[in-house]
Amino acid sequence: MTDYTKANLALMQQGSPAMSVEATIAQRRLEEEFCLRFVRCVLDDENSLRFTSAFDTCLRDEALEKYDAVGRDTRN
Repeated sequence: MTDYTKANLALMQQGSPAMSVEATIAQRRLEEEFCLRFVRCVLDDENSLRFTSAFDTCLRDEALEKYDAVGRDTRN
């Protein structure tokens, strides 16, 4: 988490006032790497549906946090 936070902060500080396309892509890749490392710490079977679901949930949560958003209720 510390590595992710430091790297993300460095990317965000590059943009003034907005990040470049390259920095935005790098930030997304950083989020993907963070989620992969996080899920690997919790689950060990990378080929399981549970692992895939946890990775997807992590990416979604990161996006919601980044944009201070609220997830849609998909039950309707």
